[in-house]
Amino acid sequence: MSNYATFDADITLSGVPDAEATAEKAKQAFCVSDVSVSQVTDDTFELWFGEYTDYRDDEIHAFLQEIQPYTVSGYVTYLGESGDHWRNIFDKASHQWVEEDGDIVYNPDTRRTMDELVEADRMFQAQLRRNIFADEPER
Repeated sequence: MSNYATFDADITLSGVPDAEATAEKAKQAFCVSDVSVSQVTDDTFELWFGEYTDYRDDEIHAFLQEIQPYTVSGYVTYLGESGDHWRNIFDKASHQWVEEDGDIVYNPDTRRTMDELVEADRMFQAQLRRNIFADEPER
């Protein structure tokens, strides 16, 4: 799969042999121009990156599998070019990367009918007219 997506990632690794080399592999897998590496403790590092770029499913999953033994916590969220949302999140209980996708589900109590929207717009326009004419100078 090759499409464009916006990435946002924050991954904490412990015991990884070479944090800089791992960051370089992340850059290649996610096609990003920069990966920030910060040292948390002597053997724990945090990788962070975010960018709009090419999404390559196979390379990303291979990278996540490669770093899985060293992963303490982490997530990678995606916003696809067609507006779809998904993420890889590290499940601490199973020590696995899990892919989740999501849809926005609106609370049925907050949905409005077209009649309600038209009425709300009518009321807004009426109030706007009152405000405009209320500011006219006395004649």
